[in-house]
Amino acid sequence: MSTPPASITHEAMRLIFASMSAVGPGSQVSFIIQKPGQIGMGGLGTEVFFRSPEILEAAFFLRREGASFLRDVSMSFIQSEIKNFVTQNYFRIIDHAFSNDDRTYDKFVTGSQLKNMADALALSRLFTPPASLHLFPLVTVEVREPLKGSVASLWSADQLADEFASESRFSGLDARFFPPLSEKRPLQHRPLSWLGVRSPAKEASRKARNALLGAVQLKVSHRYRYLWTGREVFGGWCEIDGGRVTYSLSDKLTPSLSNDIILTEQDEAWFRELDRMLPSPQSADIRARKGLEYYYRSWFLPESDRFPVLCMALDALYGDVAAATQSLIKGIQDTLLAPADETRLRLMIKLRASVIHGGAPDVYESSKYEKYYRDYGVNPIKDMEVLVAECFRRKVFDGSIEANVDPYADVIKAEQEAGRFPLNLHDDLIVAGGS
Repeated sequence: MSTPPASITHEAMRLIFASMSAVGPGSQVSFIIQKPGQIGMGGLGTEVFFRSPEILEAAFFLRREGASFLRDVSMSFIQSEIKNFVTQNYFRIIDHAFSNDDRTYDKFVTGSQLKNMADALALSRLFTPPASLHLFPLVTVEVREPLKGSVASLWSADQLADEFASESRFSGLDARFFPPLSEKRPLQHRPLSWLGVRSPAKEASRKARNALLGAVQLKVSHRYRYLWTGREVFGGWCEIDGGRVTYSLSDKLTPSLSNDIILTEQDEAWFRELDRMLPSPQSADIRARKGLEYYYRSWFLPESDRFPVLCMALDALYGDVAAATQSLIKGIQDTLLAPADETRLRLMIKLRASVIHGGAPDVYESSKYEKYYRDYGVNPIKDMEVLVAECFRRKVFDGSIEANVDPYADVIKAEQEAGRFPLNLHDDLIVAGGS
């Protein structure tokens, strides 16, 4: 990781000092001044007041110029990191510990102190953050071959357990369980697999997780993507940072799918592309990541709530404020292998507009919902589902993500031959044969 320019860290530190004062008003932080490596509570106690909106200006600057993960976290998180940096490095300006000067620090710190603190800031997590391993247990995803990238990885529980066993730094961890601790645990959750993200912060790792699981969602064919059961699915989060392990339970990370999602070595191509996109600053990659996050969010929603979020996923990929409708139509048509019927697609986009722009708080209330059904004999929400999936498969992954083989293909074929199922199950969709 490259060192930031001195001019940037100098300005960031000046803004931080401009938010600090020895007396109020402001948010008070009291702490013990300690040097790195100092053990125990020995040391001088002091306090600093952080003024608003000055600390917000420092946070805005760091969000723009600091470590990239700061664009993925809240402003309160950045302000907390600023305060942590100051308390951990206050020994560098310890002669101001008992100042009664009511001016902000930028008015009286020396040039050498400013440089000293700016140099420390350049090496802090605000500019050069270390990445810890964030792990998320998965219950409905079967990983047959590990998929490992520079940012994200996927393992089966046994594969990750073997990795833990092979490295001393993971001593005491057992990936067959959540939480992944070897000692007796009150919870006995057993994940089928694990998703790992290397990231400096939980919030940033969560966004990468959502984008990756949005891609994993594309492995499920439309017939089963929203077919949920009563199976028990749990969620959680675990961070491994050096020898420290923290964890918590969370909402489930995939719906209660009727069949597990299968990942094999044949998924390497799209996984590598996604791993490349996760840290990329390129606008196309940012749009793709945002779209996948919306797509992931839609996975858990009932049908009517799903529709507007799927629209947002399309907007993330193709949207243009200056020409919203035309940019969507052109982007979709350019992506599909066979162009969709344009009249049908325009009606779909008009339905989207009525829902997104306040014409119908529920998609069922829009007059265009009934018109679409009458004109094409298909639920427009179902059409939107397959359309969005196909656009992500083609636009983002160049067709490298293929849905899992239908586990009930033989049963369906037998029912078709017996005349109890139509021979062409998906020919009426806006994307013929869409999955």
